[in-house]
Amino acid sequence: MQASGVDKDFWVGYISDLSVKFSSTLAGVIANIQFYPYNGLVKFSGRKYSHKFDIEGAVASGGSISIVHKAMVKLMNLSTQDDVELLRLMQAQDMFIVEQDNNEAFKIFAPLKGFSYVAGPLQTTGQVDGEDLLSTLNFISSEKIPPLRFSAGTTQGTIDYLDSLVR
Repeated sequence: MQASGVDKDFWVGYISDLSVKFSSTLAGVIANIQFYPYNGLVKFSGRKYSHKFDIEGAVASGGSISIVHKAMVKLMNLSTQDDVELLRLMQAQDMFIVEQDNNEAFKIFAPLKGFSYVAGPLQTTGQVDGEDLLSTLNFISSEKIPPLRFSAGTTQGTIDYLDSLVR
């Protein structure tokens, strides 16, 4: 059985902050992330079942094939600091995201080229009770490989490892 959906938490890093880039050989599961000193991940928490990560195959007119990574994250910004983090995400050109799906598998999206923000509606005040007030950010990356699988052992061990990289 396979459950759909992703966890409410995800981690963001920047390719330019990596001291060792991710391998594109798909030789095995990635077990660690190496940053330059004073760099690391930023952890974001949204609402359960609010984020979405997709991959699509693409063929250019010249015949080249790529894999398009897409991310749609929904976050609640309640402070000026939250607003600053949203702006930073929107301005990023080399962002990768580590997400956990509801099957307890972890994947690194946009590991080689990094995500860029896709323009679109960002937030609404809502018109009626119960409308979604979360900020929605969409990202896209054209990559030559699918998302990389990531594991630091057990599910909890992987979460603990990722949290230890948060700056």
